[in-house]
Amino acid sequence: MNTFKDIKIWFENKESFSFFLPYGSEGHPFDNQYQIKDIVKLDNTLSIQLTENINLKFEGSLQYRDEGCNLIIFDFKKLEYIVNGVLINKFFDGEFCLTGF
Repeated sequence: MNTFKDIKIWFENKESFSFFLPYGSEGHPFDNQYQIKDIVKLDNTLSIQLTENINLKFEGSLQYRDEGCNLIIFDFKKLEYIVNGVLINKFFDGEFCLTGF
């Protein structure tokens, strides 16, 4: 299983995304919709860059679950939620959910 390749393929068939951090949504669920700018793997880090200058950086040997419209990412060592280059929050456990349409 190639997690990076599988996640990239999941993104290819979607145009608009919302997300849920391990503690829940930022704002009202599904109010904010984003597009993918880039997805990059460097060493042990996976970076998902969305519009609105949002960067989600996952470290570790993460796992994922494809639920069709939802991609659940878990078992990461660390998740950094960065907006406009500013670290907003860090998570060391839980599940991250991307919802794509």
